[in-house]
Amino acid sequence: FWDGKSVLLPSISYTINDGNGKKEKITIKLKLKKGISKTDNLAMITVKIDNKILPPYVNKLKCDFGVFCPQIQWSTSTTTTVSKKAQAIPLCESINLEGLDAFEWKIFVKFRGRVDSNNLVYKL
Repeated sequence: FWDGKSVLLPSISYTINDGNGKKEKITIKLKLKKGISKTDNLAMITVKIDNKILPPYVNKLKCDFGVFCPQIQWSTSTTTTVSKKAQAIPLCESINLEGLDAFEWKIFVKFRGRVDSNNLVYKL
């Protein structure tokens, strides 16, 4: 993390039903990164759908994310649309984490809806 390398976090899976009996397991990939560029000090989590092929009834997911770091008493929550393209969720300045032997991120995800290929949103 400190050298600018991303840390792969455990994936999260959710089974989505199209309403007609078809089901698809969607997996979200999470990575912890330190900035987009070498001079950027912001810690962030990138999220994206990891499935190779998506059914037409799932193009994107609407999700709520809550993130908490107990070592520095820092938290945030946001709602974002997750797609196959990586989306960044900004966290704290990475300088807040310096000097710690270890730190943890508690991440909470609530799946709110699916967006189909026609950009129609359906509640989950």
